[in-house]
Amino acid sequence: MIKIIDMPRCMGKTILAIEALDNNENAIMLVPTLMFRSSFYPKEIRSRIFSMEQFMRYGRIDGMRFDTVILYEGLSYSKSQSAKLYYALGRAGYKVEIYATDDSY
Repeated sequence: MIKIIDMPRCMGKTILAIEALDNNENAIMLVPTLMFRSSFYPKEIRSRIFSMEQFMRYGRIDGMRFDTVILYEGLSYSKSQSAKLYYALGRAGYKVEIYATDDSY
């Protein structure tokens, strides 16, 4: 299942994504780069935040059990990156929540 939360810029996506991760102990978050992790997220949840590249390179996060993947800015990836990522997540049976702004229209 994919749940998309499409909000305009500066409308609280980051806060909602933090709350979603904080409220679900069985979730991890993927961000475009690790710079996001140290800049925007509280220290308490940083251990469950990974870059999309980390996840795609290894296909899993060693030693962690999770059933939900939260994608921050999940609509900003290239079409080929998105296709590979969504295929890998669906194949593994993860629930996916996407917090993003769709600038395509």
